[in-house]
Amino acid sequence: MPVQHRKSNPLHQAQRLSQIERFILLGLSLDEMAERLEVSKKTVQRDLKTRIEEWSNDIERSTAAYRQSILSELGRLYAEMTKDTTTARAQGESTYQYGHARIEILRMIGKITGAEAPVKIDVALNVENMVRLLPESELLRIHNRTALVDAQIMEAAA
Repeated sequence: MPVQHRKSNPLHQAQRLSQIERFILLGLSLDEMAERLEVSKKTVQRDLKTRIEEWSNDIERSTAAYRQSILSELGRLYAEMTKDTTTARAQGESTYQYGHARIEILRMIGKITGAEAPVKIDVALNVENMVRLLPESELLRIHNRTALVDAQIMEAAA
């Protein structure tokens, strides 16, 4: 007759997870945890894996929320800086300090979004020595952003 596995009761599993967390702080081994909980070592491993996945998901969600709040604030600052630049320009005042601040904001946004990360270029070792580059749309976007920043710097210097 095949071995029948018991379905895990969510209430028991939640209690075990709570106990396992305490056991971790006490420095118990998996075998000791299993013995105290009166379950198999595999059950402790499965419960521990479940808890680690939950913690990992919580960390990812909180990190994403934190990153989004920073990006929102940087976007607000960038919009405010753009408005101040327009006002200063209309009044004939220097806009150099605004241009520099806007560049710094863009730099921070690049760091947070990962747009500033190094790009890996694969070089094929065949006769043509082909290089896989960024998509053309990305190159165009980078070119346009660079041209905009250059224009602001030139305008500020004038």
